[in-house]
Amino acid sequence: MTDDDETLLLLSAYADGELSPGEVLAMERRLAAEPGARVAAERLRTLSTALRETLAGPPPRRPCGRA
Repeated sequence: MTDDDETLLLLSAYADGELSPGEVLAMERRLAAEPGARVAAERLRTLSTALRETLAGPPPRRPCGRA
């Protein structure tokens, strides 16, 4: 696993609220120091929220005439 892969995993866990309090503190310090990581975290949080909202809603309707 590369540093980029590990960073993406940590950012994703941060966006999903899956980090421990100590990890959150470390990530927030890192985000304050790294604008690119902060932008990536904001995008992941937006995506995560959109996915949760989509999956929480009713299932999509099927078009008429299709099984």
